[in-house]
Amino acid sequence: NSLSNSLQSLSQARVFQKDLTYKEFMEIFPDEAACLRWLSEKKWITGFKCKACGHEKYNVVKLSFNRKCTRCSKIESPLVDTIFYNLKFPLVKAFYLLFLLSQRKKYTNEYLSKELGLRIATCWAFRKKVEAVMEEKKYFKQNSNLTWINLVQ
Repeated sequence: NSLSNSLQSLSQARVFQKDLTYKEFMEIFPDEAACLRWLSEKKWITGFKCKACGHEKYNVVKLSFNRKCTRCSKIESPLVDTIFYNLKFPLVKAFYLLFLLSQRKKYTNEYLSKELGLRIATCWAFRKKVEAVMEEKKYFKQNSNLTWINLVQ
């Protein structure tokens, strides 16, 4: 089990360091569950606190990785308060699209559309969302060590 965790950590570390093809990226985040699991771990790394009542105890809603407050029963998704909230296309593609857009390279919307099998307008709209977060976080200006993960929340 520790070998498996080490390999998984090594694979995920790769995604923060270099260019990856969509196929290589899919080896690390193969499906929506893998993306949701990762988001859940990152979002609540310091613990869960219900936004409705402030309670800190919860139950995990299996498969969706949502957390349900044990006091008021409010359910929160790992997608809430992230750049992926209210997506209209697959989460895995959004992860890779964010990865590509956070690079210092300039990808055209046409290239992204062809690479991911999304409409050009979808790529354009998500790009605008990413650029707004980059501007807010001064992504390229303050620290060149930032990765696409810094843009998730």
